[in-house]
Amino acid sequence: MVFVFFFENKDRYYYFDFEKQYRLITDNNYTDSINELLHGYTVFKINYGIGFPCAKYKGDAVKNCKLVDFIVGVNIDETIRVLYDRNNIFDYK
Repeated sequence: MVFVFFFENKDRYYYFDFEKQYRLITDNNYTDSINELLHGYTVFKINYGIGFPCAKYKGDAVKNCKLVDFIVGVNIDETIRVLYDRNNIFDYK
């Protein structure tokens, strides 16, 4: 069983990246293409999110986080931090 993560990786907050991921979650526009890409795998869940610097997770990024399944951030020391995780997909305890 496979968990799939599609995300935009950016160097800043940009609302339309959030909206684009939201449309992937709510619309079926790319269903055929995604199914073709993942054929041969038993997909448990597809998750859509955003990745950008932790320092940019403020203001509008926080306000619009509910448009995506997850947000991961990169710290200055290049460590990765989960900033938002709507479905607890990164809770692997």
